[in-house]
Amino acid sequence: MGRRSDHDRDELFELTVQAGQKILAKKGLEGVTARNVAGAIGYSPGTIYNLFDNLDGLLFEINSRTFDDLVDRLRSVPAQTDVVEHLIAFAVTYLEFVSSAPHSWEAIFFHNASHKAPASLLEKIEAPLKIVEEVLARLPKPLSQDELRLSARVLWSSVHGICLLVLSDKLGTISMKSVEPLIRALIENYIAGLTA
Repeated sequence: MGRRSDHDRDELFELTVQAGQKILAKKGLEGVTARNVAGAIGYSPGTIYNLFDNLDGLLFEINSRTFDDLVDRLRSVPAQTDVVEHLIAFAVTYLEFVSSAPHSWEAIFFHNASHKAPASLLEKIEAPLKIVEEVLARLPKPLSQDELRLSARVLWSSVHGICLLVLSDKLGTISMKSVEPLIRALIENYIAGLTA
């Protein structure tokens, strides 16, 4: 076992989060336990609770970083002059992100936290929605802030539902290869109704 003097608190925090991310990627949400994470970094499980009040705190930090990664991916989507095409590119990027890291996505949406998420994580959850709002603000028909906010959430929730169905294979006939027409129909029809 490593001694506490082997790493300062910041180094230990970073080691712990990185170990949690690796375990999550390999074993899923159930694998992220204090014992598994501590074992991966060579410390006792009590060390995890010196860094985080509880295991939820570690998962909140992991989820926060997942949202950072998602925002980076969305920001890297090439700008499209057509709002619909830009939104479709975001949706496809989101689906690719989710399918490339299904356990990270699982930790965000299926972790039943016993404790309230910190404000910093809630702000990160808002970040991808703000990106969608920015694109919607370019529609020829101006939308109020409330309409932008609502529309971003409707679109995100709808695309998220499609992702869930594709990745869980619940519809059987929808696969990663056949999902883009579904996403396109959703976004085209929603935007057409919004701008009519």
